[in-house]
Amino acid sequence: MAQHRAGEFSYVTAYEELEMSLLLPSPFQPREQIGDIDELVESIKTSGLIEPIVVRPKAKHFEIIAGNRRYHACRRLNFRRIPAIVVEMHDKEAYEAALAENLQRKTLDPIEEAESFRRYCEDYGWGSQSELARRLGKSQAYVAHRLRLLSLPESVRSVIRDGGLSASTAEEISRLKDSERQREILESAIRHKITRADIREAAVSQGPGRNETSAPDWLQTTQRSRKDLDALVIDRAILSLKVSMVRIDSLHERARSGTLKKVLLGKRIVLHQLIDELLSYKRTRIA
Repeated sequence: MAQHRAGEFSYVTAYEELEMSLLLPSPFQPREQIGDIDELVESIKTSGLIEPIVVRPKAKHFEIIAGNRRYHACRRLNFRRIPAIVVEMHDKEAYEAALAENLQRKTLDPIEEAESFRRYCEDYGWGSQSELARRLGKSQAYVAHRLRLLSLPESVRSVIRDGGLSASTAEEISRLKDSERQREILESAIRHKITRADIREAAVSQGPGRNETSAPDWLQTTQRSRKDLDALVIDRAILSLKVSMVRIDSLHERARSGTLKKVLLGKRIVLHQLIDELLSYKRTRIA
């Protein structure tokens, strides 16, 4: 079990070799498709998995927060176990972590980024554009410009997804209010490679600057503040107990003896009670 600190943030992690059968994909993954993983498979086959995936305890399994492509590559290679960092996160934190990692690895196309930002701000209602930008280490202008891409017709968005139009050029097109004018400029941008400055002259409004801050390590941007050392110790203990609960559940399913199943179920109940007691202690003594 390890403790990490970054500024006012601190968080607790555990390193585990997890059975592949205990892992589930996260419903908060920004990418809908894993894409081509042939090169990744070959890399892992040759050099092994250098960077562990990141998961969180979820019911009777571990939910993948970061490393979905690595997980699928290891599945293709028939791995039985996979190195993983176990972190305690809420849904919002898990989404921020997954999104930040994908942004750092540049695995999302501009439209996927925009849709991910929209889900955070609108569908889930987790925060404003400025809040999301701060959590990701981006400028608010970056987030706003990406979201503006969603106002473009689907035909234009498809071209962006396929790499036929850069995000910066598309952002300028999105400023045009007239859809017919958008279509005309889009065709010119694709056929004649007109510049962003050319498109800007046709735009109705100007946006703020596009300066962008570099993204910090994503784990440093997704955790709640832990100011009290005792609270950190309790969080460590709870995370350890949750990992044990998932393992007990797995063993319970494998057991064939009815007596053994009852014993394991009893141990799981004890673990659950210990977690409740620690949470109660934290609320009443430390909060």
